[in-house]
Amino acid sequence: MSVPEQPDKGPPLPPPKSERPTDDKQLKPGWNDMAEDIFGLSVRGLVTMRDLVIRPSLVFDAARRPDWLQRYTPSIRLVSSLVALMLVLRIFWAGEDSAMYQSVLEQIEEVAPTISADGGSTALADNYFAAWAIVFPLTYLAVQFLAAMCVRIWGKGVPQVTRIRLYFAAIVPGVILANLSLIATPLIGPAQLALFTTLYMVVCGLAYGATAYLGLKSSYASPLSRLWRGALFAVIVLLADTIASISSSVLGGIAAGQFHLATG
Repeated sequence: MSVPEQPDKGPPLPPPKSERPTDDKQLKPGWNDMAEDIFGLSVRGLVTMRDLVIRPSLVFDAARRPDWLQRYTPSIRLVSSLVALMLVLRIFWAGEDSAMYQSVLEQIEEVAPTISADGGSTALADNYFAAWAIVFPLTYLAVQFLAAMCVRIWGKGVPQVTRIRLYFAAIVPGVILANLSLIATPLIGPAQLALFTTLYMVVCGLAYGATAYLGLKSSYASPLSRLWRGALFAVIVLLADTIASISSSVLGGIAAGQFHLATG
């Protein structure tokens, strides 16, 4: 018995319009790409920050997926961009009239009164902030990365890479607060700097704890389980913040002093 001949299907049909390669016009960079070029932040990064503030569990769930569900910016990149933004905001917190600058200047004049002659203390303060701007990002990211490798509050069997992702995602609201506080520093005087710093650390600790608490919603149904984990996370991150800040100040001071002696 002969097999019936198959009808000719003709040439293959073109793919649907939605599957066709995008044209050159669609591939041209836009303002979102410009924001990425300048600040390292894109619309996706802004969405990530928004969700980490109001509904962090969505970002935490995405952090457990290799591609972040193609919805969110990787947390380490986002934190790095926000830390870089701090340096852009130096005009607010490191200007000669700022409380932070005046505080550093007073410390220099107390420790080394002989340097204040001929504007030496001002030059040393300028060198300190220049050195700090280089040292702080590297120190901060290194300390936080080490802390992220040690924190294990995210659930059973969570891989180390995922733990690091979750840690950096949970500190984003605190880093946002850090940038906002730097903008506010021109509004305070040197006498209020200590009180302002204390209030900032309290608010920042609450932000760290609340983000971890809300973000772990899908991992721990019990509010008590999330509460103690959020409190522990806040303490660890505040400790890491303090270590990074002190280390940066010491290293920045040493670098500024050596530069001052070399050019003195």
